[in-house]
Amino acid sequence: MIKLMRQKAWFLIPSLFVIVLSAVFILLSTKADLHLLLNKFHTAFFDSFFKIATYLGDGVVVVIIGLLALVLSLRLSAFIITTYAATGIFVQLLKHFFFTDVLRPAAYFKDIATLYLIEGVRLYHHNSFPSGHAASAFALFLCLAVSTNKKFMHFLCFLMASITAYSRVYLSQHFLIDVLTGAIIGIAGAVGFYYVFYGKERNWHKLSLLTLWRK
Repeated sequence: MIKLMRQKAWFLIPSLFVIVLSAVFILLSTKADLHLLLNKFHTAFFDSFFKIATYLGDGVVVVIIGLLALVLSLRLSAFIITTYAATGIFVQLLKHFFFTDVLRPAAYFKDIATLYLIEGVRLYHHNSFPSGHAASAFALFLCLAVSTNKKFMHFLCFLMASITAYSRVYLSQHFLIDVLTGAIIGIAGAVGFYYVFYGKERNWHKLSLLTLWRK
């Protein structure tokens, strides 16, 4: 774990900072008050921006990226898809078996407060905790960070994961605690499967569609 932290410090350390900062805000306020506070900050640009950014945490997009990774590395492709599948199943189990009564913001604030809502966004009302998009985004982008040694790319992956996760709060699809928990699950899943796929070298690890084509 220490070795991975050093190698991917530009992803993991900022992620840890954001997780701790978010946890502090959550501990100092109720999830309702915190959401209403964050819901005040909107612009026309970010309304459009986050409507698009949120799709980076969508399962279909993650699987497509995982399949495209076959061009570069069979191991990376398997890493992405396996991590997404495992974290996705875990999140769905939590949503549908342990936290079934947790409402999303649109339902929680109905008849209580008026939210700023973005036109064209289909709002969900149930199974808020935890956020599947946040889990998928952090799992995906940590997997992608593992595939390169460039620190700039590690930090860019962190930014993309964070933007995708926060889009769920911005669009009032989730509370911050839902997103925070999803992010932790995504990171934990990617770290766990990192040791499965990168802990030991195997012959098939160097295979890709490019190498098979050249043969």
